[in-house]
Amino acid sequence: GGAGNDTLTYKLTADLFASNAAVDSIVGGDGVDALLVGTSGTAFAIANTDIWSRVSDVETIKAAANSAAVTIALDVSAGVAGITRVDLSDAASATGNVIDVSEFTASTDTT
Repeated sequence: GGAGNDTLTYKLTADLFASNAAVDSIVGGDGVDALLVGTSGTAFAIANTDIWSRVSDVETIKAAANSAAVTIALDVSAGVAGITRVDLSDAASATGNVIDVSEFTASTDTT
């Protein structure tokens, strides 16, 4: 990312995480930055065992318009990376859409 609001797109889970680690080093930079995840018809899942140590300054995870299930289960390291918002409003699967932030503590800033 850079100055301003940036959106970084990851269509497949394997593009974002492999062996529970971020594939890319992601720095959102200034502004409000987002990861847009998923693609229509393909399930997308972030597991609470996925570690966010290679990610910083990205505030939002947003699901792309998708007819398949989207699961966002966040390890506490996601909060350290800057994630404060998860938006599944465009995930249209009738069942299976999940947001799990159970690993976050009361001091972790999330909305």
